[in-house]
Parts: sequence; structure tokens; C-alpha cells
Amino acid sequence: MTLLETDATVLRADRAAEIAAEKINEGPVSAWFTHLASAGGDYPSTSRGPHGAESQSGKFFAETEQVAFCAANVVPGIDFTNDPLLQGRLFSYQDTQLKRLGGPNFHQIPINQPKCPFHNLQRDGHMQMAVPPGQVNYEPSSLGTDVKHESRDRGYMSFAAQEEGDQLRIRPESFADHYSQARLFFISQTEPEQNHIVSALVFELSKCLVPRVREAVLSRLIHIDESLAMRVAAGLGVAEINPAERAVEPQDMEPSPALSILVPY
Repeated sequence: MTLLETDATVLRADRAAEIAAEKINEGPVSAWFTHLASAGGDYPSTSRGPHGAESQSGKFFAETEQVAFCAANVVPGIDFTNDPLLQGRLFSYQDTQLKRLGGPNFHQIPINQPKCPFHNLQRDGHMQMAVPPGQVNYEPSSLGTDVKHESRDRGYMSFAAQEEGDQLRIRPESFADHYSQARLFFISQTEPEQNHIVSALVFELSKCLVPRVREAVLSRLIHIDESLAMRVAAGLGVAEINPAERAVEPQDMEPSPALSILVPY
């Protein structure tokens, strides 16, 4: 997201998406990797237009704390990919809101209410604020011929995507590479950013009361970057690092300015 304009009351930014398309399974690291740090240009950003807020929140709890983001809420024309992380979140986000906001009727909280007429057959439940007429909570039904139902012509329809190949419960071989992504990220940072990462690791690990846990972290940091591991070890007063076993050899990639906050890109 590229910042376009900001002041005390207005925030506007250009929202972009990285479209992988045919390149989804190409490259040294699978694009399905949970926390993909791709080098700039691997998946070029495509602008989706300006996006912003015209005013700041007046009531933080009512307008921020109670917001219920749910990946399963989509409009006609948008569908879900086979991204395993997304498939998990389609369930977990809904489940999270049920627990966090007290029940199944969180969509009736003002900040979560749709701006267009919206109907469902949800009845009762904790925090039910509506008074739905009739006794039928399903359709079609002879007991409620006027029950609201999804439009056959304008309602949601899945995108007719063509699929080919075998559907298997497996992981790409690149998922065994636990360090190349972290290495690419670290070497792409500027010196102040790298210093900040080192300081953060020293601070957090210094609070760990079990020495073998600190040693285990250092044994993995050395596979990411030797200087990073040695600086953290020095900050913790650890004289020797015993590298952990690794399934595959980490890859050396060119630094990517897109991964740095301080480098214009």
C-alpha cells in the first residue's frame, strides 16, 4: 500500500495486490509459503485504486475494537483460491469473532452492519437485537412462503475456475527450507534495521530463563546469517554456538529493497 496523502483527519493510500498467476509454483520458494518474503519483481504489484479513511475513529472501542474482519465475507465476483492458509482462515476468523464478540450476532454491531439491505435466517442466540417475524428459520418452507432467500440471478456464485492435476495432501519440497526466507529478509534490511532486529532478539531472549532455549534459537540464527547470530550471542554472553541440524541447505539470494521499510521502492 503506497501512501498518497495524510493529515490529522484524512488517510488515503493506493491499494495494490501481488498477482502470482502462472508463476505461483515457480522460483526458489513456493508462493504458498505461509510468510512469503518475495524479492521485488517476482510478483509485480497491480494497483486496485485508492483506499482510505476520511476521518479518525471517534470511539476506539465501538469503531475499532469491535470490528469483525472475516475472510469468508465476499461479494459476488470474488472467490477463494486453494491457498491453504486462506482455507484455514475462512474457518478460524469466523470462529474468532464468535468467541471474541460474544456470540453469532456480531454482524448486528453497528460498525459491522452492512450498508445495504441484508437478510439471513439466523434466529435468537446471544446478543440478538433484531425481532424477526414468523417462525421459520429455513427456506424453502410451506410455513413461510415469504421468507427472504438468496437471489438466483444476482446472488453469490462461485468462480468457474479450471483446475488440472492431482489434488494431494502434501507440502512442496521448499517447505523444508526453514532459513532462506529469513536470510533474504535480513540481508535486505538497512544497517539501522538490522541493528533493530539484533537488539530485539537480544532483549527478548534475555528474558528467557531457560539457557537451552536461548542456545536453540542461536543454533538456528546462525543458518540465517552468521553475523546476526554472533551479535545476538555476544549480547547474551554466549561464547559458542552449535548449529542445529537442517533439512536442506539455505539459498543465497540477492537482497531485495522491497523488503526494507527505509529503502524507497
